[in-house]
Amino acid sequence: MRWRWGIVAVVLLLAGCGSAPASPVDGQASVTPSGWTSSPLVTPPIRTPVPADANAEELKGMHRLKAPERALFPPKPSEAQVIFSCAYEEGSAQWTANAMNHLNEPGAKGRGSLNAFAYDETIKLLGRGTEYVTEPWFYLQAYTRDSWPVRELVTIYSVSRKQLTKLNLAIARNEYAMGCAYDRWLDTRMVQVSVYAPWALGF
Repeated sequence: MRWRWGIVAVVLLLAGCGSAPASPVDGQASVTPSGWTSSPLVTPPIRTPVPADANAEELKGMHRLKAPERALFPPKPSEAQVIFSCAYEEGSAQWTANAMNHLNEPGAKGRGSLNAFAYDETIKLLGRGTEYVTEPWFYLQAYTRDSWPVRELVTIYSVSRKQLTKLNLAIARNEYAMGCAYDRWLDTRMVQVSVYAPWALGF
């Protein structure tokens, strides 16, 4: 007799699972422990098409600085200063790192953090080679400011003469652009590039 009651209990349990009401918060915005709201759904942005003749290795629109930017991070002596800035999109690697991992808390002061996707790749080109990002000296070489949740990002690098080549700069800019874009969509126009160098650049 007990086994019959056991079968009835299992049937009722399975029936209950199939008819359970949906949670009232399913599909709605969730509030993080820090108090700000992040949407679980991202609407792909509407963009203008990238021109057919666009070349990802070109540096169109690069701004040459006559003096280094010292407000955030002055360059080391005899080194160049490279500044990348963008208005990153919702759903980008930077947005995801902030929304899901609390990378930059709202109202936080001081140095912001760049998402790992763009950070790892850019320092391989603009840094000292292939050192890991955990090396303490590197934090004196780069500075990131993030206006999260407004989503305006700027990163300043102090770059040696050996590392500052047109190819390195273009590839680093491309990686930064993919970190700013929804779904890593590459449009180099997303990133403003500014460069100051105490020597004449050959490009």
